[in-house]
This record gives sequence, structure tokens and C-alpha cells, in this order.
Amino acid sequence: MPLFSGRRAESFVAEARANRERVDAERRSAEVKAQAMLYELHQQLTRAVLEARTLKDDIEPRSAEALEETEYAYERGRYSYLELVDAQREYLAVQAALIEAAANAHTLRAEIERLTNAPLTNPAP
Repeated sequence: MPLFSGRRAESFVAEARANRERVDAERRSAEVKAQAMLYELHQQLTRAVLEARTLKDDIEPRSAEALEETEYAYERGRYSYLELVDAQREYLAVQAALIEAAANAHTLRAEIERLTNAPLTNPAP
């Protein structure tokens, strides 16, 4: 039986404690980074949902109305074909922006659900 074995093991015990503290610090650091990333993704999702709602509820109806009025005026001979095409392009640009915003919102939602491994019930406040 070796004498004073406790003193010889002190360095191993100190090393094990240091390793445990390092692992704990790395775990806390990873948790903070993950929370920050989820917060940023949630903020992006909120902005994307707001953008899609604004486009759908405000801008798209106005653009559709402007296109209808331009078509009506074109049929009556008040507007040229160039003005009609310009109104059609504007309407299609709004539609494309709406699709892009909605796709971005769905992509962000899927990424958040993937990272948290839980479904989102309410993506925006």
C-alpha cells in the first residue's frame, strides 16, 4: 500500500476539476450563442411576417385597383399601351415581393422549428 497517495492524486483531481469547469463554461457559452441566434431568427421572422401582411393587406389591393383602373382607361382610349404595361409590371412586382416575403417567413419558421425541435404556435406578436 503506497504511503501519501492522496498527495500524488491531488494534481489529477485538480486537472479533473479544471476540465469540468471548462466544459461547463463551454456549455454556457454555447447556450448563450444558441439563444442569441434564435432571438435574431425570431426577429427576422417577425419582420418577414409583417412585410408579407403589409404587402397582402395594403399594397396588393391598391396595386390591383390601380391595374383595373388603368385597364379601364386603356379600353376607353385614355391611356397608352405603355401605361397599361407599366401598371401590369407594377402589379406583378408586388405579387413577386409578396411571394418572396411569404417564402422567407416560412423558411425562417422552419429553421426555428428545426433548431428548437418544437412547432411554433404564433410566429409574430
